[in-house]
Amino acid sequence: EGVNATLSAVDMPTQGGVTAYEALRHVAEDLKNFDPIFKETDFKFIDDLPADRHFKELRVIPVEELVFYGIREEDAACGEGGKHLDAIEYHEMLKKKNTVVIDVRNHYEAVIGRFDGQEK
Repeated sequence: EGVNATLSAVDMPTQGGVTAYEALRHVAEDLKNFDPIFKETDFKFIDDLPADRHFKELRVIPVEELVFYGIREEDAACGEGGKHLDAIEYHEMLKKKNTVVIDVRNHYEAVIGRFDGQEK
């Protein structure tokens, strides 16, 4: 159904003078040119990520679910799906008294996907 991937690099010039930042952006452009499916991919880049937030290894493994919750598909109430909200709509929904936000990231994603200054 999709690919969930994060690549990080320590920025240092290579022998050819290309930085890691430039190389990662080049990989994203190559993917867009390689297959039309990547043309709609939203590649995000965060420069100057602190060293403690870098990934230490890379593994590619096939999985049944991108995020495993241990819930059988027939028990999950996902048949109708949800409505995508842009940032403005999302913040407006947060102002409503009856709004509930459920963080559905797994433990690993919650640990690495924090914002600077966010409490763990």
